[in-house]
Amino acid sequence: ERSRGLGDVYKRQALVTYDPAWEGEAGSPRLMRSFLGTPPHAPQAVDSFEGRFYVLDVGINQIRRYKPRGDTYPEPPDNYFVDPAALPASLENARDMAIDGYIYVLYNDGGIYKFLQGELDESFSVRRVPGQLDQAIALSVDPHGGSGRIYVADQGNNRVVVLGSAGEFQAQFRAGEAFEMLETLAVDEASARLYVIGNGRLYVASLP
Repeated sequence: ERSRGLGDVYKRQALVTYDPAWEGEAGSPRLMRSFLGTPPHAPQAVDSFEGRFYVLDVGINQIRRYKPRGDTYPEPPDNYFVDPAALPASLENARDMAIDGYIYVLYNDGGIYKFLQGELDESFSVRRVPGQLDQAIALSVDPHGGSGRIYVADQGNNRVVVLGSAGEFQAQFRAGEAFEMLETLAVDEASARLYVIGNGRLYVASLP
C-alpha cells in the first residue's frame, strides 16, 4: 500500500507498485502499473492512505490527492492545501511526508509540520530531542497503528528518533552498521517491526 520516493513514481504518467508477497504464474515477482491521468510537476515523495494516492509536489507547492478508479487514477487530483501561500514554509524545501490521517511534512532543515484537512496543527512542536535533527532525511508513521508516533531517520547521528503525537521526544534507536547512511524507513507497530534502508541494504529490527 505504501510507496516512497521518486523511484516509485510513474514513468510515462504511471505508478508502478511492487510487493514481494505477490507472485506471478511462474513464481516471479509481479508488478502492477497504475496510470495517472494528470501527472505531478515535480514529485518529491509519495504515500497512500485509505485508498487515495498522495504526491508531495514541490513544483507547485502542493500535496496532490488522487482518487482511484479500478487500477487507474484518471481524474484530476484534489489539492490538499486550500491556500499554499499560507504554509509555514514553502514545500519546495520539503523532503518527505507521511500520513496516518494527519499529514506530516519533513523539511530539509529538519523541521517537521503536522496538518489535518489542510490546516496546520499549531499544537505540534518537535521538542526535547537530544542533539539536532538538521540531517533528518525521512520520516514514517504507521497508518494503522493509532499511536500517533513519528519515526524520523536522522542520518547525521546514525539513529532513528521517535516522537510522540505532539512532537515530544520519546526514544532513539541505534543499530551500528545498520543505521549508517540511513536512506528511508517504514514501521509496522502491529508486528513491532521497524524497516530501514541504510547504505544500500534493507534491515528489519524489533521495536522494544
